[in-house]
Amino acid sequence: MKRLRKRIATAVLALAIAVMMLPTQNLQANDVPTIHVNQTYTKSFENGGEGECMYRFTAPKNGYFHVELTMTERDGENWRFTSLSVFNSANEQILETIGDARIGYTASTNVFATKAGNVFYFKLKADPSLRLTTVNFKVVYTNSENWENEYNDSAKTACALTNNRYKYGIITCNDRYDYYKMNVTKASKVKFTFGPKEITGDSNSWDVEIINSKNNTTFLFTDVSTVKAKTVYLKKGTYYLRVRREYCGVNVAYKLKYQLCGAAVSTPVISNVNIKKYKNQSVRYLNSITFSKNGYVDGYQVQVAKNKNMSGKYINQKVERRYNEKNVTSKVIRYSNMSYLKKNLKPKKITYYVRVRSYVLDPFGNIIYGNYSKIKSIKK
Repeated sequence: MKRLRKRIATAVLALAIAVMMLPTQNLQANDVPTIHVNQTYTKSFENGGEGECMYRFTAPKNGYFHVELTMTERDGENWRFTSLSVFNSANEQILETIGDARIGYTASTNVFATKAGNVFYFKLKADPSLRLTTVNFKVVYTNSENWENEYNDSAKTACALTNNRYKYGIITCNDRYDYYKMNVTKASKVKFTFGPKEITGDSNSWDVEIINSKNNTTFLFTDVSTVKAKTVYLKKGTYYLRVRREYCGVNVAYKLKYQLCGAAVSTPVISNVNIKKYKNQSVRYLNSITFSKNGYVDGYQVQVAKNKNMSGKYINQKVERRYNEKNVTSKVIRYSNMSYLKKNLKPKKITYYVRVRSYVLDPFGNIIYGNYSKIKSIKK
């Protein structure tokens, strides 16, 4: 019997401890009054006795919000004020505390973007020395599909980007990164645009990194403080963009967009292939290839073969773009005396076939090839 009583007492004690350790969120959700967005509410504190109070609201749709606080009445010292802080459902403060001692002045939090259905709390706290404080408060909510949805702080929760459509975002006070996700269905030229949503004159800057499916990472933009654009080539695949604050970029809205330009890597057009003999010898070599190209490329791949199907290749060589070549449309390129392409060609008269294709490098250094040119035949 004593053993049974001891077991019962132990079970009761364990149950009491478990009840004490239960999370308070459910109780908080039941006890905290619910308010509706875009409606003005009034709260009075008498003799500072009530101290503080909590309210909760739910995001009605995807969009963004800020909370406004206006002191309408005060009986006490002029520099005393009521403060307001905003929290998420995990009791993490997401926006900096606001408050002001001036009658009639409206203080406002920064903007926070969210998905529909997320629950938020905010706490009003009056200075206990005030005999009477009356404030108006309001959650100003804007429905929008063009803003990020917090919490996009990792690749798993990345916000999806749509081709040629801006997304707007903010690095909040407890936030370090914003992640975005994009899909490229085929090798493409892609133009990225990034910068402040509005040019406010405030000092702020961000870095933007791009991450591929192999988790390779490189910078697209660094120390951005104005709207900038950059065009790169990307292979087919899924990519992530990671925005991080660099300097005072907190709570300043930025905009981000990618645009698929749809341009394939340019295809050269061969106009001439020249073969020469060494002086006083029957050995011949490839002396020059002249072709035109459109747009920027990083280099070319040259192939020379003895068969029209390009089998039995004599030469299969990459040629880097010359350092002094500029990005000029329809520029004629002539590679002459290419010692690194020299290859003994049979002295007898047979037909050789030549083709060239351009290539570009993606931000990670991977090669993206264009289509081969039409095959040029030479008989020497």
